[in-house]
Amino acid sequence: LSDGRVLYMSEDIIAPFERRSFRRAYDIPVLPLKKESVDDTVMENAYLRVKVNPDGSMSLIDKDTGREVFEDSGNHLFLFKDIPPYWDAWDISIAHEKHGKRLIPEKVTKIEWGPLREAVRVTYKLEGSSIIQIYTLTRESRRVDVETTIDWHMRRTMLKAEFPLRLLSRSASFDLGCGYIQRSTHCNRTTDQAMFEVPGHRWVDMSEFGFGTSILNNGLYGYSVRQNKISLTLLRSPIFPDFLSDEGQHCLVYSIFPHDGASLLPTVKETDLLNRPLFVLDGELDSFPEKVLTFSHGSDTLKLMSLKRCREGGFVVRICETLGRRGTTTLRCALPFDQVFLSNALEEPLEELKSEYGHVELEHSPFCLITLIFR
Repeated sequence: LSDGRVLYMSEDIIAPFERRSFRRAYDIPVLPLKKESVDDTVMENAYLRVKVNPDGSMSLIDKDTGREVFEDSGNHLFLFKDIPPYWDAWDISIAHEKHGKRLIPEKVTKIEWGPLREAVRVTYKLEGSSIIQIYTLTRESRRVDVETTIDWHMRRTMLKAEFPLRLLSRSASFDLGCGYIQRSTHCNRTTDQAMFEVPGHRWVDMSEFGFGTSILNNGLYGYSVRQNKISLTLLRSPIFPDFLSDEGQHCLVYSIFPHDGASLLPTVKETDLLNRPLFVLDGELDSFPEKVLTFSHGSDTLKLMSLKRCREGGFVVRICETLGRRGTTTLRCALPFDQVFLSNALEEPLEELKSEYGHVELEHSPFCLITLIFR
């Protein structure tokens, strides 16, 4: 890769809690990088075709449908004056969009042509600050990642990335970690007008029948949706209570993920891949530990939120239902246990559940949060 690392793709699926050992074959040559280019800024794999434009924006075609994802182009960076009437660090003025400035990059360069990944770097310079964005597309990926490094020294200024989508939807969905909420994309009512900035966690999605687009991220929490446009708030710089808010260097990643629009499940799964990458440990091991906790269930919409030791012995598993499905699932635990209890959030047992051969039958309701104690 352009940063000196080596990229390797395993053809086998690695299951949750599974361990794999890889050895680098030093006798196999690593494919060299070509020289940087400012002319060819197209990236392509079996699913997507991406072109990074001279103005720093991107055009994206979903090959399965042949559709252009954006109205014209997407990922427009804007700076806005951020001077709310009260409470600098907590409020955003509803009139801030009247004072926006589109950023134009200093340079757009293709920096990687590898068989497993392509990358284009976009560099911005502005008023003592700088932004470097690297668009990356890997061979088997259905999303485009935008790796962003910002050296930030602004005051009372807000940075946003805007995505005008080529679709029609009356609402957008926002991740809440254990579920999601929906907000209108129109301003027909005063309540809709007041929701010009929406808090959310790892993704926002806008879909119509047969097609949708999600914007994923690894640690940003402010969105705006108006008509067919999604805006992602990247940085703010209020001066109260901290005059140096967000001062310095920031590294963040957000992604554009087109899908078939039928369900939010692909969005949730792809977001987990972005936010929960595999742990890679470099070194030598004589052998793996014999006992490793493996825990699984039979529902696509249940998510393992946490797994930890219990104060009174055993371990605690916390699960949530993410997409509003009711049902029954079988939980499987590879380590031996004698009892399993359904508990409240304070880890106080409420009732004992039946278990057999390491399996526990569990009913769940939409958006539920379940805490289990295994002893």
